[in-house]
Amino acid sequence: MPRENMKVSVKTDRGLVLSQEHGFTVEEADGKVLGFDIIETEEHGTTLLFGDQVFFLKFWDDEDLNKAENIIKRAVFRERMKRHGESR
Repeated sequence: MPRENMKVSVKTDRGLVLSQEHGFTVEEADGKVLGFDIIETEEHGTTLLFGDQVFFLKFWDDEDLNKAENIIKRAVFRERMKRHGESR
């Protein structure tokens, strides 16, 4: 699965190109590209791009944020354990 950082480039009126890296993408075996990034806007607050879904965290309550954080941490922890041959 090829991975790459997302880079956004903007050309100024004077012809300068400004670039900034954001998040990363993962290409699945079937060619589908999934993006992962955090975007901050005044209107929508913290926005999470996770795969092919967009989550506007500003509208979640504290309990939902805590649950999502714990699930993501648990999933990453379990995958790391599997890769190192450990079980939990």
